[in-house]
Amino acid sequence: MSRGTLGSFNGVVTPNANMVEVFRQKEIWEHPNTHLKFGNMTIRKIGIITDPNTIVYMNDAKIVIPSGTFELAYGMLAITKLVFEAPVNAVIHYIY
Repeated sequence: MSRGTLGSFNGVVTPNANMVEVFRQKEIWEHPNTHLKFGNMTIRKIGIITDPNTIVYMNDAKIVIPSGTFELAYGMLAITKLVFEAPVNAVIHYIY
């Protein structure tokens, strides 16, 4: 049995929007039979590559990414809210 499903995002993030919901809509569009149609998405693992000193809020906790690279191990945090303060290019890989 799988521990999760891998997804990714590559582009400019929408500032002040919950990117977890953006990811959820993308997954529903790409996989119409997904269970995400019936519930919320919770990210269990995440890796972000973006501009240095990007500010992001994870579950309302402010995180500064000084080097431009950020990663959390699987199961360290259940991310239900991911909000970027400004529009920046980002590559984001996640497991939900």
